[in-house]
Amino acid sequence: VCFRTRVSRATRATTFALAFHRACLSPVDEMPSMKKCLVVAAGVTLALALAAVEDPTDGADFDDACAAGDEDCDLSLRQLRATHAREAARALHTIADPEDEPAPANGTNDTEDEDEEDVPPMGAFCCQNGQGFGYTDASDKGASCYPSAKAEIGGYCDSATACAPDCNGTWITGFCATSKVEGAEDPCTMSLNGHGTGYTYTGSNSRALQGEACGTEEACGGCNGTWCLYPKEVIY
Repeated sequence: VCFRTRVSRATRATTFALAFHRACLSPVDEMPSMKKCLVVAAGVTLALALAAVEDPTDGADFDDACAAGDEDCDLSLRQLRATHAREAARALHTIADPEDEPAPANGTNDTEDEDEEDVPPMGAFCCQNGQGFGYTDASDKGASCYPSAKAEIGGYCDSATACAPDCNGTWITGFCATSKVEGAEDPCTMSLNGHGTGYTYTGSNSRALQGEACGTEEACGGCNGTWCLYPKEVIY
């Protein structure tokens, strides 16, 4: 008859501690990452918890080896040790498997954040004149203003009070889109033209520009239009 073999609480704690130590300091990655260190911390906590569990065999006087020549006992001892090794490996996989990481709670990802950052700032701006005009079409200074002629966002000239008297510019407020292009989601959509010298209207078929009857934010709604802002980003 095989002697019953007792696996002590200290043995269980040591098994888990060694397993998590190898996970954190593997040959592939000698510098442990923050994630791996968190895994190690979790492993140590688990090891201490297992060590604190009441062992029903504590206090019993069992030997850690079998009687000489007892093959059945040797087999049972090896099976017992293998079982504990599998349990330790399973616990390590459950805690440390990177595939089990949950998705972001808000369902967003980095790609969506990058897309949001690509949207240029919109708003009123100062179209400044230099040695020549800062625009190519005097009848539509808002769309034809050179991106490089726009005042720096937040700068001194980026204000209605300083634009004309101090910065030799025209303060552009926006336009009123009175009809939307079929299939367009936003009548205010604009895109930089092929020469990079201004913008084209891609969301509206018709519009009232600044200086026209419906070309103010206050009047636009009464004209059944949508008040739109121009891109104010400076592009050199």
